[in-house]
Amino acid sequence: MQLSDLSVAEIHRRLSKGGLVLQLGPFLYRIFSRSPVILTGIVKLYPHQVVFDKVDFTDYRLYFSRIWRPGAWGHIQAKIDGSGWMTTPPDMAFALLEWSANCAIHSTESERLVFHGATLADGDDAAIFLGASGDGKSTFSAGAMLSGWRLLSDELAILDTSCWKIASIVRPIILKGHSLELIRTNWPNTSGATCARHRAGSRIRRRTGAVSTPRCCWPICRRESSRERLRRRNQGR
Repeated sequence: MQLSDLSVAEIHRRLSKGGLVLQLGPFLYRIFSRSPVILTGIVKLYPHQVVFDKVDFTDYRLYFSRIWRPGAWGHIQAKIDGSGWMTTPPDMAFALLEWSANCAIHSTESERLVFHGATLADGDDAAIFLGASGDGKSTFSAGAMLSGWRLLSDELAILDTSCWKIASIVRPIILKGHSLELIRTNWPNTSGATCARHRAGSRIRRRTGAVSTPRCCWPICRRESSRERLRRRNQGR
């Protein structure tokens, strides 16, 4: 059953009560939240993800709740399997959900190799693009996807060493600033906002969970500005 098969009221009920069980790639998440921002984000950006009514086991439990303390009054706190992680203002709650989903995999996954990188596929062959945050993985992934490549992930490359296949974990691509301007210039039909999450196309969604054989791996390196070089040199003294 897909998320779009549920009414918004039912999705809200599951998030508020027993948790919404959502499949993202090879992982099952049980998500607890009363945040309207998280509800809106899930309904808008995850309509084709698989949901489950009753399961005995999930890989991760994500909790999102309001906290009331000095310096973070009314903020949203994320907990991964019951352990507190980080907080954000309420309007960033959906971004917090996505960061938490990534953190859960990075910090606990032991059966697969996890790389911080984008993964794109052509047919059954995949290419991994490694890079630090801000190096352009998401921008490159969005451009490649809009040019006909199949997106597996713009954030995590998950390699199953038992068969040496890359798992697909399709999530919205977050674009902002110059990245969004670049994509909007070349593909005018994309969002005109200053920060946007680009949802994967139908051809990509139909193959969510499929695996591909990695054929090559490239680093993506962002050119360092003169100000950044000066700061790095000063820090090294």
